[in-house]
Amino acid sequence: MQQEINRTATLIECRSSSGQGTPSGTPSGMPSGMPWFGYRREEVFISETVGDEIRSIAGVKDVMPFLEKSSEETSSETMNTPRGSFTISRPLYTIIGVSLNSSLMDYIALPTNMTAGKLLCEGDTRVLLMSSNLSDYFGVGVNDKVKVYGEYFTVKGIYEPTGQGRMETRTVYMNISDAQTITGNTGNVSRLDVYAEDVSYVDGIADVIKATYSDLYVTTYEDRLQNLENMQEMSQETLKNAESTLAQTQTIATQEIIVAVAATSLIVLFVMLYTVRERTKEIGTLKAIGFS
Repeated sequence: MQQEINRTATLIECRSSSGQGTPSGTPSGMPSGMPWFGYRREEVFISETVGDEIRSIAGVKDVMPFLEKSSEETSSETMNTPRGSFTISRPLYTIIGVSLNSSLMDYIALPTNMTAGKLLCEGDTRVLLMSSNLSDYFGVGVNDKVKVYGEYFTVKGIYEPTGQGRMETRTVYMNISDAQTITGNTGNVSRLDVYAEDVSYVDGIADVIKATYSDLYVTTYEDRLQNLENMQEMSQETLKNAESTLAQTQTIATQEIIVAVAATSLIVLFVMLYTVRERTKEIGTLKAIGFS
């Protein structure tokens, strides 16, 4: 765990600043301006030579390249919302190309929740690791052939995705060289994970990258920590609002219960008084002959 914490602390993520995620259009039938979850990252790529240049910066231990590319194929899905059901179209799957170089294997964050087969290893080519929701969609298993971006690959392993319900991402992992070839992006990458020799180098390396490559969006451990803290503050504020709303609801409910009990008691009392008043003679007669 400590090793993983140290590695995370020395990680500097570099992406193209123009690829931070943009809406890909409003789904068919959905009112304009209505928020929805159909956001798709604009796929802008970085030259691999940038990674080689960053690797030469003092304090950099290694640079891990990734290539992410959405499929040209799309799938239509129906979303149920308070305003009705709407059909959206999103990429059928996402390709993630990783470097299977021996010196970089320790930096690859491949899925660990495997359900069948094996993980990718050094030198693997023309094989892939596939999420279970995509293997179910294609109806394939381990060692089967599947067509990805017009090329056939062998399924080496299947893992369970960790997304949310119907919107969880269908993903395939493969050797980055294969991903570059089939998507026509030879020499390009989507993201560079830069690892510093030590935590003390992180800020200096990040400053150099920002100054040299203004088109890169640089995120350090402190940035990620700040984002988490902001999310925590938002969650705490939401929780406070929920608790306040709950307290108000409980107060109103208590008041309503008191009013209901009081009203019911008065109704019963008046009904009893009316009944006795209507039968005064009968009750007097019964008491005169010995009834209690």
